[in-house]
Amino acid sequence: MAIARTSDSITKLMNLTPDVARRYTDNGEIEEVPTKELKIGDRLQIRKGESVPIDGELLSDFATMDEAAITGEPLPVTKQNGEGIVGGTINTDNAFDMKVTVENEDTLFSKVIRMVDEAQNTPSRTNSYIKKIENTYVKMVLVIVPLFILLMPFLLGWIWHQSFYRGMALLIRVCSHES
Repeated sequence: MAIARTSDSITKLMNLTPDVARRYTDNGEIEEVPTKELKIGDRLQIRKGESVPIDGELLSDFATMDEAAITGEPLPVTKQNGEGIVGGTINTDNAFDMKVTVENEDTLFSKVIRMVDEAQNTPSRTNSYIKKIENTYVKMVLVIVPLFILLMPFLLGWIWHQSFYRGMALLIRVCSHES
């Protein structure tokens, strides 16, 4: 379930950045191009209400951005000329121009997605250790619990019902890490 939720979160993150961007051509006209084709130095126009397609630098005097997807801050943030803008944030005011400063695979969102994917696919040292001893641990539990149930009436004078009940409690306790 945790892996499925993380995958859903990654998908939602990826959907925050648009697939197309409005790029200025050499003669000053605007063309729509896939975000994947953007290069460092490209000049883009971001209209009101649009998501920023890629990380960059503000070229206009100012811009008001909704960065809640990144920082969790519910209030819009005003950016000044030359400040960094993160892909996936939303322009809440007038249209502005920006310059691309990173390749598509080096954006903040791309880095977060890579880190989450790496964390999911790289087992921790504790997890690796548990995997190594898991078979031995299960076999030991399956031997010790019946011995406990059988020997306790003789060693401590418990009745069979009490011995069985406590043996089952022991079994549940030693196997509780699985759930």
